Amino acid sequence: MKKRKIFSWMIIIGTLMQFILANFIFTDFPGFISFVLLVPFYLCLYLFYQRYKYIKWIGFIGVFSMMGFIFLMSFIPEFPMWSNKIKLMGMFSYFGSLINIGLALVFLLQVEPKNRWIKGLTFFIVISNYLFISYFTFSIQNVLVSFFGPSETIVVTTLFVYKIITYIFQILVMIAQVVLVNILDREDEFYKKAEKN
Repeated sequence: MKKRKIFSWMIIIGTLMQFILANFIFTDFPGFISFVLLVPFYLCLYLFYQRYKYIKWIGFIGVFSMMGFIFLMSFIPEFPMWSNKIKLMGMFSYFGSLINIGLALVFLLQVEPKNRWIKGLTFFIVISNYLFISYFTFSIQNVLVSFFGPSETIVVTTLFVYKIITYIFQILVMIAQVVLVNILDREDEFYKKAEKN
């Protein structure tokens, strides 16, 4: 079985398990398990697709950014928002996502790769992570509450809609990750064959 199929199934199964278990089955889902389920994509980028250095570093930083956000969410019920643990995890999450946006923007301006899907999907994944899976999420929620408040009904409805949009983006990011891994793997195979000939 080709590695892209293995990686694709790891991403699909991990994301769907995390999505279903954390959102609909368990109220207190362990952060470590979430991390294990969601990190394979970033490890694949860092370990197996090193032809483009920006993708490699996006994968590397993505691991720590994801770790920061997941453990941040795990610590929130136990510690106040201003505690050092929350701030530390928030910094990992926020600055990791911000650095990845910078790397993705620079990657967009590069001549290589010629395939625009690689650049576009990478940027989509990175920007979605920043908006929905980073410490910045709390800022968005605060803005929504300030804008649509003080009516409690409207605020609750707005936050519910935001949650639904987050769910939709989680699925879209999963699809983008699978497509990106497949494109990168096919390109990697092509270059390896070309180098042999």
